[in-house]
Amino acid sequence: MSEVTGAHEQLVATIRQRMTAVGGRFTEYRGFCVHDMGTEVADVHLRGILVGEDPDLDQVAQVLTGLDTSLKWNLLCPAGVAEPVARAIAPAGFEPKGTPTPIMSLQSPPPAATCVDEGQTKLTDASADRSPDSVTIVDEDSVELLGAAASTIAECFNLPRPVAQRFVDNPLWLSDRAAVAVADGGASCALLTLAEGRGGLYYVATREDRRGEGLGSAVAAALTNLAFERGCHEVILQASDLGEPVYRRLGYRTIGHYRRFSNRDDE
Repeated sequence: MSEVTGAHEQLVATIRQRMTAVGGRFTEYRGFCVHDMGTEVADVHLRGILVGEDPDLDQVAQVLTGLDTSLKWNLLCPAGVAEPVARAIAPAGFEPKGTPTPIMSLQSPPPAATCVDEGQTKLTDASADRSPDSVTIVDEDSVELLGAAASTIAECFNLPRPVAQRFVDNPLWLSDRAAVAVADGGASCALLTLAEGRGGLYYVATREDRRGEGLGSAVAAALTNLAFERGCHEVILQASDLGEPVYRRLGYRTIGHYRRFSNRDDE
């Protein structure tokens, strides 16, 4: 199995977990899946198509022609199969959008992070100009912080606040299969899911007025370390341009890229 396939399998398993937790739709086919949380938002982690490295392209094309075309759909696939995927999905109106997104991997705990337990933990990040005094891993005694995390995710990822709240308001995030880290009362946050022996780091967000303080690096390091504490052999993520340097300082390396296609222009 290639590193990209392993990372992709973790993403698919994560999406399956999320859709089950929120009562969304998840349908798996040969080498790809379709999911929909049931919102108007086109975020690919809430509604989209994930295509792996060995998909049945005829079936991909057939499924896409049957989607609700009144909605915007995004499709992600590894860059290595982007050309044949593009040819297969063009008749359904899907075109390439944006630039390739790095898929990053880490196979040992970040050296700057201390061991993390539920509750509150001290953490130092040598790469940051100023680190927060503490990062909270949300548990039943600090569940009110999920609302703060929802607000930060909504602001940073341009999601309606009720959608972000629905996303975090489920028992998944308090289970041993997932976690939420919050810094400085919600100024920064990140989500972790565990599946297929891997951790997946998602929705790392810091409010615009608090960027440059090391908060995003701190929550990312805390959840990365927690994944290894819970038995994962690898943690993966998809990096934005803003986040990629942060993850590299934590030891992540790029193992591939995703290409995105959509049936609508980006707003």
